[in-house]
Amino acid sequence: MLFTPFLAALVLSQAPQVLVNPDINSGDVISRERTIKVRVQSDSLVTQVEFYVGDELRDSASSTPYTFKLDPLNEKDGDLKLTFTAYTTKGDKASKVVNVKVDTGLSKGAPANTSIAEDYLVQTKWDEAIYAARVALRADPNYNPARLALARAYMKKGVYDKAQQFAEDAIKAEPNAPEALELNSAIQLRRAFNSYATSDPKSVLNTMSDAIKQGIDSHRKVLEAQFDRLPAPTDDNLLHYADVAIRTERYSAVVSALTPKLMATNFPSNLGDRIAYAQLRLGRFSDLLKTLDYMDKAKTITAYGKAVWSTVFAFQGDDVKSDAMMTEALSDDPDNLGVRTAETYIALRRNNIATLTQLSKSLNTDVGQLPEANFYASVLNNRLHNYDLADAAFLNTVLAEPLSFFMYVERGNESLVRLASPRAQAKEARDAELTFAETMFKAALEAKPDSVEALTALTIVRVLQQRPRESADFANAAVQAYADYAPAHYVAANVFSSLATQLSEQVDKMRHDSSLAGDSSSREKMNALAQEVTINKKRAQDELATAIKLDSKRLFGNPMPKILDAFVYFYTYGPLPLVTPPK
Repeated sequence: MLFTPFLAALVLSQAPQVLVNPDINSGDVISRERTIKVRVQSDSLVTQVEFYVGDELRDSASSTPYTFKLDPLNEKDGDLKLTFTAYTTKGDKASKVVNVKVDTGLSKGAPANTSIAEDYLVQTKWDEAIYAARVALRADPNYNPARLALARAYMKKGVYDKAQQFAEDAIKAEPNAPEALELNSAIQLRRAFNSYATSDPKSVLNTMSDAIKQGIDSHRKVLEAQFDRLPAPTDDNLLHYADVAIRTERYSAVVSALTPKLMATNFPSNLGDRIAYAQLRLGRFSDLLKTLDYMDKAKTITAYGKAVWSTVFAFQGDDVKSDAMMTEALSDDPDNLGVRTAETYIALRRNNIATLTQLSKSLNTDVGQLPEANFYASVLNNRLHNYDLADAAFLNTVLAEPLSFFMYVERGNESLVRLASPRAQAKEARDAELTFAETMFKAALEAKPDSVEALTALTIVRVLQQRPRESADFANAAVQAYADYAPAHYVAANVFSSLATQLSEQVDKMRHDSSLAGDSSSREKMNALAQEVTINKKRAQDELATAIKLDSKRLFGNPMPKILDAFVYFYTYGPLPLVTPPK
C-alpha cells in the first residue's frame, strides 16, 4: 500500500502527544529563590515529572501540581541549564530545556550584601533580609556580621531555632563579641517567654534567668566599650561626652564632668538639664533640687528642668508645687518628651488611671519604641489587667535595653498581683507566680545592683516565702540603698514586726515547755530571744515612723502594716520618677 500524505497526516494525528510547559523561559535571570510550576499536556496519564539542574536530577513529582524550587544560592552565578522531563503510563516521555542566567549579587561581596540585609531589617522585610544575608555568607562564609543579620531576621520572623543557630555560630567565631552574646540572649529570652505558658515553668524560668543575665552582661559590655572609646571631656566635646555617658548609663561621670562647667558659666540650660537627668537616675534628689534651684535663679531653667522638678515634688507628696511646676513646663514646651513623660509619671504616682491612659496612649502613638513609653504602657495595662499587652511592652523594652531594671520590677509586680487572682488559688500556680516574680526582681538587681525598688520587692518575696531572716537582710539593704524611699521603710516595718512576733512565739513555747524550766542554757536562749523581740519591735516602730514622716499624706495614722498592705503601697507608690533624657 502506498504511504500517501493523507495517511501520514492520519498517523501523526493519532500519535501520543506529551508537551512540557514550565512557567520559566530561556533568558530569564534568577536572582532569588523561585518556585517553578510545570504543566504537562498528554493523551495518557503522566506518571512522573523530573527536574534536572545541569545533568543532575534534583527533584521529581508524581502528582499535580508539579512544582520545583530553584535556590540560586545553591548554584554558581552564570549560565544554567534546566531540564523538565515528563513520563506517561504508555512509556512516552518528553522534555523541555530552559537556559537561564543565575545572578545572586555575589559579586557585590559580603559587606555590601550584609548592608542590604540590614536595610531590609529596618524596613521589617524579614525574608528579604534573610536572603541578602545568605548571599553575604555565600560570598564570605566567615563573615560574622552576615551571621548576626541572619540571626536577627530569623528572630524577628519567629524562627528561633535558625536564629539561635546563626547567633551561636557567630559566638563560636568571636566568643567574646558582646553583640553576638546580646543577640543570643535576646533569642533565648523570646523563646522562653513564648514557651512559658505551655512548657514546664521551672525549666523555662531557668532558661529565662540565664538569658536575661547574659543579655544584661553583654549589653553592659557594649556600653562600657562605647564609653571607653570616648576622649576625655573638653569644652569642645562636653555635650557629646555627656550624651554618650547618659546613653551608656555613666551618670556619675556626667555629674563630675559637667558640674564644674555649670558653676563657672552661669548654669547653662543644656548642661543643667543633663546634670539634672543624671542626678534623677542616681536617686540623688537633694543634689538634683539644688541644681534646679541654681538654674532657676540664673533664669536658665528649661521646660525639661521644670518637668523634672515637678516629678520630684510629686514623689515627695507635694502636689501643689508639682502642679505649679508642671503648669509652667507645659506652657513653655508641651511637646517636649521630657515634659510628656514627666506628666505621665505624675499621673501614675497619683494613681489617676484615666489621665495615665490618655498620656500613655499618646506617647506610644508618637514614640512607642522608647523604653519610657513602653514602661508606662506596661504599667497601665497591668493596672487594667491587660496582661498580654503589658508583657509585650515589657519584652520590647528588655530586648532593646536589657538594663531597664524598672521593667523587670514592673513585670515582677505583675506576677505578685496575679497571686490574688482566681487562677492562682492552687498552690502550684501561686508558687509559679512567686518564683517568676523573684526571677524578675533578681534580674532588676542584676541590671542595677543598688536598686531600692528591686531590693524592696525582694523583701516582699522573702516574706511571702516565709523566710524571715532573709527578708530582714533585704529590708536592711533596701533602706540603706535609699534612706528617703518610704516604701522600703513601710515594708521593713512589716518585716521586723513579723519577726518580733515569730520570735515571741518561740519564747512562749519554750517557757511553756516544762522540760526546759531548769535548764540554764535554755533560760539564756529565752532571754536572748526576748531581747531580740524587743529590738525588732522597736525597729518596726521606727521604720513605720520613718515611712509616715516621708509620706505623711498617705501613711499618717496607719497601723503596723500587714504584708498585703505593704505590697499594695509599694506597687502603687513605689516607682521612682522616669523621664526621657534631655535632647
